[in-house]
Formats: sequence, C-alpha cells, structure tokens
Amino acid sequence: MLVAGYALPASAQVFSANHNITSSITPETPAPNEEVSIRIQSFNTDLGSAFITWSVNGVEKLSGTGKTVFTFTTGNNGSLNVVRMYARTKEGETVTRDYRIAPGIVSLFWEAETYTPPLYRGKAQFTTDASLRVIALPTIIENGVEVSPANLFYAWMINGEEKPLLSGYGKESIVIPAKDTAKRSVVISVKVTSRSGGEAETSTTIEPVRPEILLYEKDPLLGILFNRAITGDFLLSQNEVHFEAFPFFFSSYSNQDPRITYQWRMNNKMIENEEGSHAITLRNENQEGTAYISLQASHQENLFQTAQKTVLINFKN
Repeated sequence: MLVAGYALPASAQVFSANHNITSSITPETPAPNEEVSIRIQSFNTDLGSAFITWSVNGVEKLSGTGKTVFTFTTGNNGSLNVVRMYARTKEGETVTRDYRIAPGIVSLFWEAETYTPPLYRGKAQFTTDASLRVIALPTIIENGVEVSPANLFYAWMINGEEKPLLSGYGKESIVIPAKDTAKRSVVISVKVTSRSGGEAETSTTIEPVRPEILLYEKDPLLGILFNRAITGDFLLSQNEVHFEAFPFFFSSYSNQDPRITYQWRMNNKMIENEEGSHAITLRNENQEGTAYISLQASHQENLFQTAQKTVLINFKN
C-alpha cells in the first residue's frame, strides 16, 4: 500500500519589483506526517543575501539570511498546512509567497483474473498475459469532511502511458487487459483529484509469477483431496488411482477450460488418456516397479502461461 498527498498551487505577492521567484516542493505530493522541503530561487535577485522568514499556520519556524530551503513535517490526513515565505532583499524590497499543503491518502489494491482451485485460501496471483483488476481507495478530507470517492476524478497510467478511456469521475477501479501485461511487470499509477483542486497520487509495481500445475488424488468416496497435493513420490498399492490436474494462475475459469491443453507422459512417452485431458487413471497390474508421470499444461492463447509437474509412482502389490 502506498500513500500520497497533495500540494495546492502557491500564491504570491510581490512588492516594489518582480523577482520571478520559482519554487520546488519535495516530494511533490506529500503524505500525512511526512517531511517536506520547499526550495526557492530567483534569477533576478540575490536571495542568498535576502533576509527570509518561514512560518507554518502563522507560527514562525525559521528565519535568517539566505534561508532559501525550508523543511517541515506535514500534519495528519486532511490537515491544512499553510506555509508562508517572507523575504526582504538587500535593496529593501519584499516578496511573500504562500503554499497550501493538505496531505491525503490513496491506496491501490489489485487482483489478477487468474484461476485458483476450490477451497484455495490464497490470492489469485498475476502471471504474464493475465488481466488485472485494480482498485483505488482514496481518503481526501476537505473542511473536515471526507470527499466521496464518487466525486473524485481518477487519472490512470499503465507503464507510464496515460489511459484517458479508463479515467474519469468515480472510476476508482479499472481492468487492465492482457495486452498491457505481456512479458513484463506492470507499473500502475493513479492521480485522484477533487473538484476543488485537492489531489493524491500513488503507484505500484506488480511483478508476474510463474503459473503452476498441481495434481490431486480423487477418492471414490471423498472426492478430490484438495488438502493433499501430489508431490515427489506416490505409493500405488491399490488397484488404481485417479489424478486430476489443477492449473494455478492461468487465465482460465476452471481446470477444464478448453483453452488449456494437457500432455501426459510416462517415462517420457505420451499417454493416451480417454477420460479427458485434465485427468488420468493409473492402474496397478500386479507388478512392482517405478514410473515417472509428467504433465505439461499450456494455455493456447497466452503462450507464456505454461507449467510442468513430475511425480514418481511406486507400484507395489
């Protein structure tokens, strides 16, 4: 979760001369209770010899000759920090500038539109070529009242590219299509603006994980034993065993999605499977020994979504 706030445009009053003072605020969008620095400079007058005073909400915080940098800490979320800079040049002229900084918060949450099996308690992870759903949760307080998310403007960016069709008032959630997530991590940024000019912004980077394929035993009475994935070795002492494959984090709606193909092999030889590509039945034909069962799952449309699994079957009478 990332947070950010906003700095309202500075207002300036210049007496006797126009000194063209420019300002920079770091960070540009301060968060609540964050250290902020304001730096001023001018190409028309020597601010290094000017007597400069800084105040926050009417309370003087810093003064002295050449004090062109002022650092302070913002207040809580929704607080208004009015910073005033007053400068008297060596020519006797005065310049003032006000900065209104009101920190706000916006958090980003995401979920991938990828498949996880029933009873899986984890999060659907993002894999290359998968679609993403992203939700912004802003908290912008003005005049002591939290602004409704529906009354805020959301400007979205994906990998540094503005997305005007996804942006607008009340558009706190977006779906990022697979074409924007191919072959790389995804950088998502959002800038949230109120009608009165307040704003908060944040960004996050989502790194893809590799898809997985797991095998589960299907018991004739209990059904699929999701509490125990088949890994490593498996002892086959009964007449037969039924395995079903479940892809994790593929762009699919189930393990029987026709876009996913399964290739089963025994000791590196293809297995003809009459029960459907996602399942296989192995029979113990009254002989002892071992065999490697391998499976490769591939998405026909998203070529980067592929996974493999190998288990060692120990046949025992």
